[in-house]
Amino acid sequence: MPKIPTVQNKLKILAAIITFVVIVVFMFESVVVVEAGHRGVVLYVGAVENRVLGEGIHFIVPFAEQVVQLEVRTLKFQADATAASNDLQEVQTTIALNYHISPSQANIIYQQLGADYADRIIAPTI
Repeated sequence: MPKIPTVQNKLKILAAIITFVVIVVFMFESVVVVEAGHRGVVLYVGAVENRVLGEGIHFIVPFAEQVVQLEVRTLKFQADATAASNDLQEVQTTIALNYHISPSQANIIYQQLGADYADRIIAPTI
C-alpha cells in the first residue's frame, strides 16, 4: 500500500525546492561573462568601482554588483558634411573618424560620460 505524504513531508519537499531555486538564482547572478573586445565596468549598488574586468568569466557579488560592458575595439564614426570652397562651389564630403577607448580607463569614461560617450563627445565635434 502506497504511503501517503504527510503535511510535514510536503513542507520538507517544498523547502528543498525553494532552497534549490534560491541557490540556482544566486549562482546565475554571481557569474558574468565579458565578451571579446569589451571591458566590464563594475557598478556596486549603482556606484562605479575602481576595477575593470577583462574578457572572460568573472564572479561578482549577486544583486549588489552589476557589470556594464564597453567596447574597446576600434570603431568608426562617419558623418556627411557640406561646405563652400573659395570659389563658392558646394563641396560634399564624408568625414570618418576611427576611435577606441583605453581599456584601463573604461570605468572613468563610463563614470564621466556614460555608455553613449560617442554621442556626447564625437558627434558634436564633427
